Amino acid sequence: MTKRYSVLAVIFAAALAFAAAAPAAPRVQVVPVSQGARLLVAGKLIALFRTPNGKLSPQGRAEYAARRLTELVGQGLQAEDIEVRSKGDAWAVYASGGLVMIATPDEAAERKQEPEAVARLWAVNLKEALGSGPASGKRSAKTAPAAKTREPKLALSDTSVAVPVGETRRVSVKGTADGPISISVEGDPCAAVEVDAARSEVVVKGLSAGKTTVRVRQDGADASFTVWIKKYAGRITAAAEAEVTGSLTPAALVRQAAQEHVLQHVEREAGAVAHITGPPTGVRGLPRGETAQVEFPITISGGDYLPLKSTARVTVRNIELPAQEAKSLLYSNDPESIREFGMLFQGLVDNDGPVRLLFHHQNRTGRTVTFQVHLINPNAEPVDLQLIQAEAGPTLDTIQVGHRAGQKYLAAATSNIGYVARIPARGVRTIYTTAMSNVLTVSGIYSFRIMNGGPLVTEVTASAASITPEITDDLVTTARSEPHTYPNPQKDEKYDYAVGQKWTFIPLGRKAITGTRTNRKLFGNYGVVYNITVNLSNPTDEAKTVRVVMTPEAGWARGVFLFEGQLVEAPQLAPPGEAQLWSVKLAPQEQRTLHIQGIPVGGSAYPVSLVVRS
Repeated sequence: MTKRYSVLAVIFAAALAFAAAAPAAPRVQVVPVSQGARLLVAGKLIALFRTPNGKLSPQGRAEYAARRLTELVGQGLQAEDIEVRSKGDAWAVYASGGLVMIATPDEAAERKQEPEAVARLWAVNLKEALGSGPASGKRSAKTAPAAKTREPKLALSDTSVAVPVGETRRVSVKGTADGPISISVEGDPCAAVEVDAARSEVVVKGLSAGKTTVRVRQDGADASFTVWIKKYAGRITAAAEAEVTGSLTPAALVRQAAQEHVLQHVEREAGAVAHITGPPTGVRGLPRGETAQVEFPITISGGDYLPLKSTARVTVRNIELPAQEAKSLLYSNDPESIREFGMLFQGLVDNDGPVRLLFHHQNRTGRTVTFQVHLINPNAEPVDLQLIQAEAGPTLDTIQVGHRAGQKYLAAATSNIGYVARIPARGVRTIYTTAMSNVLTVSGIYSFRIMNGGPLVTEVTASAASITPEITDDLVTTARSEPHTYPNPQKDEKYDYAVGQKWTFIPLGRKAITGTRTNRKLFGNYGVVYNITVNLSNPTDEAKTVRVVMTPEAGWARGVFLFEGQLVEAPQLAPPGEAQLWSVKLAPQEQRTLHIQGIPVGGSAYPVSLVVRS
C-alpha cells in the first residue's frame, strides 16, 4: 500500500514539473480603434487594418487573422513558419502554409506604400512577436538544445519601400546586431541614401523614377530592401477660382460652380485621372460681394504612379454684375417633336448684350435620345460669360415641364442669380446633357451674357450618345441667319383700373413679336418677359377688394408670375376656367401701383389674360 502511494506521488510530481516547464502560448487579440482594428500578438502590434476587403470590414479582417493565428499558435507556430507570397495585385502573409492576412492595394495606398512592403512589415512584426516567447504545443515538448553563442541577426522594418520623387522614407534597422551600420546601393541612381545612426534608420530620398536595392550591414550580419522611386500621379498647383452672381446665390449653385472649377489647377501625369472622392466642405449661400472657400477631397491615380490623395480648394466669389435685359431671344421649338437624331437648333450668342434661349422638345423617335445644349467658341481667345440656367424634365407632362422651367428661370433671373463659365478658345462646352426616353419632354430657359470676347454659338442637339459639335469656318454666319431669333424679347406695359369701372384685361402672348426676319412671328410669345404696371384706385367711400385672375384663351395652360416680387404660380386651366392669383384691399380713395412680371412658358397654350376686377 505504501509502495503504491509512493508511485502515485512520483507521477503527480512529474506532471507538475511538466506543467511548470510548458511555456504559455502568446495571446492573440483584436483591438478596435478609430482608424480600424489592431491585431496584437503577445501584446505587440502586428497589423492595423484600415480598409475593408470585399465583405470583410477592417475589424472582420483582424478577427479572421486572429482566429487563424490562435489555432496555429496552439499547434506550436514558430517564426520560421511565417512567409510572404504574391496574391494577384495584393500580397499575403501565410503561416504554416495557410493564409492569415492580405495586404490589399487599398490598404497599401492608405500608407502610401506598395502591398508587398506592407505584407513584409506585418510578417516581420509577427515573427518578432512569436520569437518573444515559445509557443505551446508539440515543439515546446522537445528537449532544448545546448546553449551556444548566438550569431548577430539583422532585421529591417521593410523589405520593399515606395518613395515619391522629392520625398523621404525611413527604414528601421532591428535585431541583435550591434555597432556601426553601413550601406551600399545597387541599381538605378534614383535615390539618395544615408544612415541615421542615432535612430538606427536608413533614410531614403527619391531623386528620380527608378528602382534600386539598398544593402545594410551591421556586426557581420546583413539584410537588404528594394526601393521604388515613383512620381505621384499628379499635383495641385494652386487654389481654383469660380465666380457667381446674384443678390444671394443659393448653396447648390455655389457648389456647382466650385465643382466645375475644382480641377482647374490639378496637373496629371500621362494616363492619370483625377476624381472627387467625397462631399465638399465650406458650401453655403453666398451674398453679393462675399467669398466662400470650398474644399473637395480628390484622388489622382493611374499608370505606374503613386496615387495622390489630397484636398482641392476653390475660392468662390459673388461678383457685382448689374442685371441687364435680354437683347434677343433664341427659340428652339420648331419642330417641337424630335423625330430623328441631329441638330435641333443653332443660334448666335452675340456680345452686345444678354441672349435668352428657350427650348422645349418631346422625344418621338421611338428610342432613347441624348439631349444636349452646347456653347461653341470659334474664336482664338477664351470667352467668359454669365450663365443663368433653368431646365426641367424629362417628364411625360409637357405642360408641367415647361412651367417648372419657367418658374425656376423667373426666380433666378429676377435676382440675377447665375455663375460665370469659361468657353475655351476654339472649344466647346456642353452645359446640359440628359437622356430622354421616348415620349418624354425637356424644357429650359437660359440667359447667356458675354463678359469678354465673343461671339459664341449655341447648339441644341439630339443624338444616340453624347457628342461634341464641330467648329466650322461658317459657324457664326450660319447661326446669325437662324430665323427663330427675336430681338428685344420683353414687353413693358402699363394699365389702369378703378373700382367700379370696367374690368382691365392684360393679354400675354396675344400680340406676337417679330423676328430678325420680318416675316417671322413668335405666336404665343414664349420666352418673352412681360413687365406690367397697373395703377389701381378706389374712388368710392368704401373699402374694396381688387383681385387679379388668370384666364386661358387658347387651351390648357399654366402661368408663372411675380406679384410685387413674390412668386405666384397659376394652376393648370382650360377655357373658360379662371384662377385668382392676387388680391388687395383698397381703402376709400386709396391709390396703389401694382408691379407684375410674367413669362409665357413652353408646353402651355398661350395667349392667356390677366383680369383685374373688384
